[in-house]
Amino acid sequence: MGAFSRCRTKRKRHPKKHSNKKMNHVLIYGKNGKRTVPIKTDPKGRPMVKCSKLKRPSCWKKRRSFRIPNNFRSDVLFSEEKIENIHVSSSIALPSQDTSHQLVYSYAIVNKGDYPVKAVVQISPDNSHFARDGDDVIPAGKTKALVPNRFLRFTRLVLSPTAEGHPTTVDVYFQTQTNGRKIH
Repeated sequence: MGAFSRCRTKRKRHPKKHSNKKMNHVLIYGKNGKRTVPIKTDPKGRPMVKCSKLKRPSCWKKRRSFRIPNNFRSDVLFSEEKIENIHVSSSIALPSQDTSHQLVYSYAIVNKGDYPVKAVVQISPDNSHFARDGDDVIPAGKTKALVPNRFLRFTRLVLSPTAEGHPTTVDVYFQTQTNGRKIH
């Protein structure tokens, strides 16, 4: 043999922790409304389920028709307010609009004067505290549309000349769309 010899050792066997017997059943518990009860399982531990034919209630039909009541319209309703010939020589706030029931609303500003005008959209939760939502400058002889970016219950438009001593005249259109308003 060489310089190194092979050493043989005997391993000790550890006692088995589990018996060789197969498990015959597994207990699973579940709630039966008020109390905890065991659920029946097969030898592999899977829940046993008893299937029964499901019956449709007698009121079910294959096709049911749905009628929309006569007093409910689902089409889009349009409304418009027009304020003409507004002379803008200093900052002027137009009357606020309650936009809580509107889906879409916008202001169209037609500048009929010789100088540009600045239009600011303001929003308010209570019709007394207003915050700026967006603004734009409308050049002389041009038309622009302003749409609020955020929602609060009230909306108004504030008009002002871009420079002192340069008044102008504008028309303002406030247009809205509402969907499915109930008609009384």
